[in-house]
Amino acid sequence: MTSKRVRRIPKGTNEYQATWIVDETDDEDEDGEGGSEVGKNDAQEEEEEEERRGAIASIQGLAKTADQRGRQAAASAYLGPRA
Repeated sequence: MTSKRVRRIPKGTNEYQATWIVDETDDEDEDGEGGSEVGKNDAQEEEEEEERRGAIASIQGLAKTADQRGRQAAASAYLGPRA
């Protein structure tokens, strides 16, 4: 039986976008320590976190822009071209 994990995602994130968000507990070993994090110092971790936040903000910005353009296209299709 597979247990389903509950993940917290940012408000406004759809299911497709959520699949791209890395769950930080995914790379943990059975002993609870991340296998890929060995040997990293605080500066490296901070830099990676900053890059991750920037990437997430970029993706969210693109999604917002696409949503706005989709709404504009739907409105113009419904209302017709502007004179």
